[in-house]
Amino acid sequence: MGRPWRVVVWDDETIDRVKRLVLNDGLCASQVASRLVGQFPGMTRNSVIGKLYRLGVFGRPIDERSPRIQRRRTRTSTPRKQLYPPKIRLQPKEPESRSERTIVKKPSPPPAERRATAPESIWITIKDLNFWTCRFPKGDPADLDTFRYCGLPSLGRAYCPHHCRLAYLPARAA
Repeated sequence: MGRPWRVVVWDDETIDRVKRLVLNDGLCASQVASRLVGQFPGMTRNSVIGKLYRLGVFGRPIDERSPRIQRRRTRTSTPRKQLYPPKIRLQPKEPESRSERTIVKKPSPPPAERRATAPESIWITIKDLNFWTCRFPKGDPADLDTFRYCGLPSLGRAYCPHHCRLAYLPARAA
């Protein structure tokens, strides 16, 4: 669970040592903390940064800092252009005459016998819910007298198979 909690006593001597290490020796906060943790248990990088910030002491100016090494990113195995399908530009069609237009009808719903029929739910209260029961809600949650949950076996999921079909979208074909 981490280190035991220790508080650093920030007396004048400790503050002067930290300032000296940062300003004169040019050490960063993690180096200061690692040097002083033996004498001051609980000294961490974040405690050094916080104290310096509250004192208004900041490290070396940016122009005195050692330059960061710019690492060149390695190329992936496939160029970025090939990751995405090519863009297709659509050319505007010439307007068709009224006689050439076709009317597209929506597909009719499946016959009644093929539609999924809802099983008869038990409709239980929140007190009766457990891990294996469907949690599909019915009613107004503000009115606890009439608010119920489905209660059918859920097979370890949040909802029973029927309510899963209602609540979740099917996966798109890739």
